Amino acid sequence: MSSGAAVIGAVWAYGTPALWVTLPLLVLVAVARLRLQRHTVPQVVVGALIGLTIPLLLIGSMA
Repeated sequence: MSSGAAVIGAVWAYGTPALWVTLPLLVLVAVARLRLQRHTVPQVVVGALIGLTIPLLLIGSMA
């Protein structure tokens, strides 16, 4: 599971307060990937967008 999906899942399960805990974790994961030179900036941005979008679409289809 991507860290973006974890943010969406936590907010869906626990509400908006979970955003303040999980969003900084998303940023930390992105910075770690860049510092370790495992990904480029565009890869991190696109990965985060995909990781945030797919769970939103799935949750929206369940409603």
